[in-house]
Amino acid sequence: GMSKGHSSPEYMKEWRARNRARTKLYSVWYTMIDRCHNKRHDAYPWYGGRGIAVCDRWRNSFEAFASDMGYPDKGNEIDRIDNNGPYEPVNCRWTNHTAQCRNRSSNRIIELDGVSHTLAEWSELTGLSRGTIASRLDRDGLAVEQALLSPVLKYRRGGHARK
Repeated sequence: GMSKGHSSPEYMKEWRARNRARTKLYSVWYTMIDRCHNKRHDAYPWYGGRGIAVCDRWRNSFEAFASDMGYPDKGNEIDRIDNNGPYEPVNCRWTNHTAQCRNRSSNRIIELDGVSHTLAEWSELTGLSRGTIASRLDRDGLAVEQALLSPVLKYRRGGHARK
């Protein structure tokens, strides 16, 4: 039949898209709380460890977070306007870091675990120099995780730098 019921392809397509968007938003919400309030999260030292918290309203309710922030456009990430401030409505917006900055090397964006910062910001957060992070990623081809989470080793194995 040609009925426009709940099983119509258009309806299903829309439902799936809405579901995907909601799932993505949920994972942003969950990760945001996790890295601020779960000491075992890899990124905790740069979030909860620096005193960055999620406001109670959002922490207690995904629905509140969704209604305050709305759904992001494709490729957008949650961004704190004051990098030392909390996750709360007045301090957060959706930005498309990657698209804006991908082409400016001074603004190179590196993503770890759904968290994006510029090279400069990662350098501040980790205490590693920009040069160290960049060369680990580029020359050594390390995964982002290893590049950012490994401590600085004073000497390369073998005792001499590679030519």
